[in-house]
Amino acid sequence: MSIPEFDVAGQKVLLVGAGRGIGKGIAMVFAEAGADVAITGFTETGVNQVAKEVRALGRTALPLAGDATKTADMDRITEQVLKEFGHIDTLVNCVGDSIHKPVVKLPGSDTEGMTEEEGHNVIDINLTEAFQGCRAVGPHLLERRQGCVINISGWASFRGRPEYSAYDAAKAGLMRFTECLAQEWAPFGVRVNTVAPGSFPDPDQMSAEAYQARQDTAAKSVPLGRTGRLKEPGYLSVFLASPAAAYITGATWAVDGGRWGKYQDAVVPESLYLRPTQLSRKMPLTPVPLPTGEGWFRWDRSRGEGSPLKTFPPDRFINPYHLLGKNLVSMTLR
Repeated sequence: MSIPEFDVAGQKVLLVGAGRGIGKGIAMVFAEAGADVAITGFTETGVNQVAKEVRALGRTALPLAGDATKTADMDRITEQVLKEFGHIDTLVNCVGDSIHKPVVKLPGSDTEGMTEEEGHNVIDINLTEAFQGCRAVGPHLLERRQGCVINISGWASFRGRPEYSAYDAAKAGLMRFTECLAQEWAPFGVRVNTVAPGSFPDPDQMSAEAYQARQDTAAKSVPLGRTGRLKEPGYLSVFLASPAAAYITGATWAVDGGRWGKYQDAVVPESLYLRPTQLSRKMPLTPVPLPTGEGWFRWDRSRGEGSPLKTFPPDRFINPYHLLGKNLVSMTLR
């Protein structure tokens, strides 16, 4: 027995950044669900192959090339899709790339800091692209007073990491952009949501050994014990584009094997970069001082008390990546 509210057959979907990886996986799921898809990429190479696979499923595919961060390219792409399809039901913004560098060169490190060009490029690819897609397609959706936007973000939406500042800031910004735009467009019947995938390596873009190494790492770090499969964000995206999600907008949905939930309890080190300091966290009512030292401390908000966890050697580098969590309302170094 099928449920009609989950049906997206016949929808016209524009997927920006779908020539490989997660974007390709989402495009294939929409096609399998009966939608016609327009697929864009920076070059024609990947999108032509995806279009071929979509057509093999009996669906219409429109491969297009362009720079998703540029106004002129996105205006042209939108015009071509509307000319071919007549209308757009769902826009999926799925462009992304990363860089692993500090903002500036750190003492004792050989890694140079990001250049201005690198910083702008990463932010454009991960955040500006969604703005450009929504700016180009938005007037059409608003005029029709219906439609759906799905921004593809990542696990970095929820947590920051050292040496990923540009990428993580852009992904967090994309989550907030979604929330703002959802409120702007809700009165006109247009919904905006974000899908935040965890680790989704593309076996077509790496060696078998590198792919297996990612699987081995995930077996130890991801609660469900594996990396994601490229179509899995697509299953959620199809749901969000369907009538079944008609009352959902402004939300960010994690698809990460439980990785985000694993780190939601705040674990706070009492020293950072080996510099002893006193930490205090402003809980809902009163600040809670923590003693100095090299130990770790966990605050149990449900019980209203804290307890030490374990001690690390004084020469161990403590990663500020662990500082964030939903139980940590704010933190002040004193």
